[in-house]
Amino acid sequence: MRQIEKKKPIPEFLSFIRNGPHSNWQDIHDEPSCPGLYRNCRDQILIEEQDCMSGYTEMPLDSEGNIHIDHFKKKGMFMAETFNWNNFIVDSLDSGYGACYKDSRISNVSDYNKLINPVEEDPQYYLTYQSNGNMVPKSGLTSSELEKAQFTLATFNLNHVFLRQKRLGIMKMAEQYKDTFTKEEIVSALAHCGFKSVVESVCNTAE
Repeated sequence: MRQIEKKKPIPEFLSFIRNGPHSNWQDIHDEPSCPGLYRNCRDQILIEEQDCMSGYTEMPLDSEGNIHIDHFKKKGMFMAETFNWNNFIVDSLDSGYGACYKDSRISNVSDYNKLINPVEEDPQYYLTYQSNGNMVPKSGLTSSELEKAQFTLATFNLNHVFLRQKRLGIMKMAEQYKDTFTKEEIVSALAHCGFKSVVESVCNTAE
């Protein structure tokens, strides 16, 4: 998980909002003046804001894949956030981890106080990687920061065996390159693999 730098919404979305009000998320799918609005928004976020990675797991995502716009703050709990661009994060529809797993775990509004929001804060302040691919809280956190790190790991199931194995594979590839290539070259070469912060972590240990 890494921090997401949100950009200005696409013009079609801004027009859609101006022509509101909208109370139902289905409206973005059914907007007659702009067919494909949902997909355009989704792909803009994925490509321009998230570098074609999941906003939670950093798995590489394809615009043709089984992906969706997740509401970081569930629209059922936060109606006012339904059409807030900064509440949109693209992820896969895998139920075992990421957005779908998060939605199955969050039961109270207060849970969000214990959850890292990658749009508003830097997850890498809280989390780091072990050599076996596990994500763990960083040392030196305060008790409240440690609770947030642990709750985030559990809520997104970021140590699901599939994710851990993927990270471990990326680590091994990056390790093979770090004595020959620069950090920038390694990050670029492995960009298609996702897990950018994992690659950066491996490269930084060589510095």
